[in-house]
Amino acid sequence: MRVCFDCDTVQYFDKLERGYSARCICCKSRLLTHPKGGIDRPLALVTASIILFIIASSYPLMTINVSGLSHTTTLLGAALGFIQENKPGLTVLVWLTVIMAPLLIMLLMFYVLAAVRFNLQLPLVRGALIWIGRLQPWGMMDVFLLGIIVAFIKLTTQSDIIFGISFYAFSALIISYVGAVSSFQPYFVWESLEPPK
Repeated sequence: MRVCFDCDTVQYFDKLERGYSARCICCKSRLLTHPKGGIDRPLALVTASIILFIIASSYPLMTINVSGLSHTTTLLGAALGFIQENKPGLTVLVWLTVIMAPLLIMLLMFYVLAAVRFNLQLPLVRGALIWIGRLQPWGMMDVFLLGIIVAFIKLTTQSDIIFGISFYAFSALIISYVGAVSSFQPYFVWESLEPPK
């Protein structure tokens, strides 16, 4: 059973094969897409995302040279930089949306997808799947990258900015993270977790 988000029509359809989409019988909007890669594609992308996250967190994000003075920051340092400005609320918000929520989403996705892909009987897989949906609106790494680019454009006339390996890893992380989230279809994961009838 599936409810159309556009016209609220309740409809039933048979098991969807890989690479096919189900459309609403009334308004023809897409209800569901079973990706060609199945579980393997989001699992590969989320694994790459975790590796890129480790690289992005371990190396310098950028170095700013102003009037002979040099300052280097990391991803975590940039996320927690508002503490020096005496803005603890903004610090917590940036840390949660840039570091904590995306990392939890990636780890939970890996946990769930590995359990389904390798047919492992891991505890709390269903709870992890629920938390992925709850945390997804809080992952805002792309907004943070946009903020870095805007700051770069504003500071480029006043200082020299050298991007570190972390910046490139973080940019690649956003691409792989978006790919993992968009190819992750909770409906098919729930279906895989259901005991055979």
